[in-house]
Amino acid sequence: MVSWLIAAAYAAMGFSLVRSRQRPLRRVPWVTFAVAMLASELAPQLLAVLALVLVVALFGGASGWLVLLLVLSALPLVWAMMHSSRVERQVEKALQDGLGKVYQSGLAAVPAGDSKPLWQRLVNPVGFAEPGVEVLRNIAYAEHGTRTQLDIYRPTQRPPGGCPVLLQIHGGAWMFGSKNEQGLPLMHYLASQGWICFAINYRLAPSQPFPTQIEDCKRALQWIRRSGGEYGANPEFVAVSGGSAGGHLAALTAMTGETELFSDGSGDTSVQAMVPFYGLYDLVPRGEQPNDELVIGLLNQRLFHQSPEQNPALWESACPINYLSQPQPPAMVIHGEIDSLVPVATARDFVGQLSASSSNPVVYLELPGGEHSFDVPNSWRSQTVVRGVHRFLEWSRSHYYSQLDGQPSGEPNPSDPNLSEPNPSEPNSSEPQQ
Repeated sequence: MVSWLIAAAYAAMGFSLVRSRQRPLRRVPWVTFAVAMLASELAPQLLAVLALVLVVALFGGASGWLVLLLVLSALPLVWAMMHSSRVERQVEKALQDGLGKVYQSGLAAVPAGDSKPLWQRLVNPVGFAEPGVEVLRNIAYAEHGTRTQLDIYRPTQRPPGGCPVLLQIHGGAWMFGSKNEQGLPLMHYLASQGWICFAINYRLAPSQPFPTQIEDCKRALQWIRRSGGEYGANPEFVAVSGGSAGGHLAALTAMTGETELFSDGSGDTSVQAMVPFYGLYDLVPRGEQPNDELVIGLLNQRLFHQSPEQNPALWESACPINYLSQPQPPAMVIHGEIDSLVPVATARDFVGQLSASSSNPVVYLELPGGEHSFDVPNSWRSQTVVRGVHRFLEWSRSHYYSQLDGQPSGEPNPSDPNLSEPNPSEPNSSEPQQ
């Protein structure tokens, strides 16, 4: 009986992976998404367990039907592993298509290499700690309690001029989530490569309707520019990233950074690069998606507290796609092809319009077999994408400093402070937590 239950569970995982993503939905498919994400990202571990169950079933004299079901249940996991095995080529192709075939010759800093083999990281899907990286917890950037606190991921050895900055914004449908739950593979890896990452909380809907969320993101960015140097940051170069609702807020932060929209005007909110993961870039239902009615209901009740007819200006102001006429930084947009929660067509449309309007490069990485939130656990896909994001950010940093000094775009700038030799850690007022 146990073997049959396991086989049925694996069959359900397989169904979640291969089902159509384009059908109209009456409710948000949270359970289906979660099962598909875990099945696609943890396929090697799940396949190993399934193989063990199959061996036990064979030696236990299981029926042929059970053995057949177990074998068929393995096929979607093998399909997921095949897609993961190709992700390195997909990442490099996306970077070359967006930045040029020889983009790596213009990286601001050569990656220092991994402290341990990639396979060792994948043994523990939730083990993110890196040697030489420390974490400072619960630092206030505004006076609204725990929802306006941030965590800092930074190298223990930092250059005299400070580290380049990543602002990480968590997702959670604007209603839940926390700074210590998402973007962990990216932040730990970047910190091991000389970056400093600020993971922020922000006030959540429905108790705090939009635009509170983006206003808090801008407050955090202003705080980083004012106080980040005390923690080893060089806030001259700031990139912003986030996933899902965090991807939406990351894009909105970057695309309005040259204006004072959603800002109190007390500090610089410009951003030098953006990397939104599986974000939503047009929140206004325009009759083009099969789930417009579901989106209207969710956003009306939870995020805006007003319908598109009652306050069209508020809904339009929340859409990154409405700010294409503003100066835009280099962008790397990442989306899974089988995303259950945010259809991949939204990313394709956004990238097409951003590429046509921006004077800076736009890299688009679409991941076959990639679900929503694919980068939450350690997996072959998430770790490979993280390394690609690092290369994009180093290119963007080189591009930024080259433009400042009038050098040909893409050439490393020797005046970049992060190319200096590291020095011992500065004193700080917060105790690191690993």
